[in-house]
Formats: sequence, structure tokens, C-alpha cells
Amino acid sequence: MIMIHDFHKSLALSDAVSLEPWWEEVYRKAFPYFKSMERVPAGTPQQRAGVDRIVHLQGGAAIFVEEKVRHSDHDDILLEILSSEEHRTHGWACKQLGCEYVAYAFLPSRRCYFFPFQQLQKALANNWNRWRSECETVLAKNRGYTTVSLAVPIDVLQRAIVDASLVRWDRTDISN
Repeated sequence: MIMIHDFHKSLALSDAVSLEPWWEEVYRKAFPYFKSMERVPAGTPQQRAGVDRIVHLQGGAAIFVEEKVRHSDHDDILLEILSSEEHRTHGWACKQLGCEYVAYAFLPSRRCYFFPFQQLQKALANNWNRWRSECETVLAKNRGYTTVSLAVPIDVLQRAIVDASLVRWDRTDISN
């Protein structure tokens, strides 16, 4: 039997999870100079642009975060490639978003990974051909469309993000 996801029920569940008090503990532990946080209301332009939470730090900096939650434990991260296969709509991992980090939480084990979004996208681009052939493709059937994700093992994604954070340049005319 194929499970059909209901977008509105999934959105309501996601909205409810965003209100959970454990998020504050997660952000306090993730950011040493945590001061406060604010939830970006669902359906607002900023939230549709990939910002679910704004974390405010002592000293005035603000960090924009996209939150992803899985209700069961896995050893992979689902990178959404197409939000709608039928309409060829890019998924969150393949489009420009307004976030600086993706917070990816697994509820049963109470663990949350923080991935710098730009380096995550660079890692995906750098490894696209290999991951497409080596990683499981996950299809999520919804009413009227199918979401396509790549299940990239967590350790593989973490190493690729570290590699993506290194930049080398070609110019040799460095002056003192």
C-alpha cells in the first residue's frame, strides 16, 4: 500500500513541532552566545523563502534557520531535490533560500544537526553524480505531486560539507 501524504496535515504537524519547547534548548546548545529566538510565522514571505526561525545572539547578530524534522531515526539526511516531480519544481536543497543553516532534527533520538546551507548546496553540486547513483532516491507521494529526495548518509554529507568549505585560488600575485 502506498502512503499518500496530505500537504495540509503535514504543514499543520510541522507548525505544531515548531512550537515545541525543546527547540530553545537545541539553539542554546548550538550557539554559545544565544540570546533569544523567534519563530517565523507559517505562510509569510520570509518563511516561504526558507526561514523558519531567527536566532538572536548577544552582540546583535541574527542567524536565519530552516528547520527539518523527522519523526523516526535514520542514518541519513533527506535532501529534497524536487518538491514536485510532476511540475519540475526544485526542492529546498536545490534552490536559493534565505537561511544560513538547516537544523535537521530526529525526534526519537533527540539529536539535531546544523548544516551551513551554502556549503550543503556546494557539497550537493560537487557530489551530484556520485550521490545520484550511490544514494537511495526517496519518493514521497502527495495528492497531485511527488516529492523526490536523496537519502545521503550523515557522515558522507558531513565530510562533503567540510570539503566544500575549503576554497583554493589560482592567482599567485599575492603582495605583502
